[in-house]
Amino acid sequence: MFAKIDKEFCKCKRIIDFFKDITKFSNFFMMFFFLKIMGILMFATILEIKGFNFSL
Repeated sequence: MFAKIDKEFCKCKRIIDFFKDITKFSNFFMMFFFLKIMGILMFATILEIKGFNFSL
């Protein structure tokens, strides 16, 4: 039983390490994504100001 739990824990640990590696380079990706969303929102508000009915 304990061996099984240990196996599951190892699997979880590997997944966590994997996510740590992802977050290292996803910080850059998230910034890019965030800027993209901000750009879309600004674009939408500009269109609304001009009188277009624009919804995401």
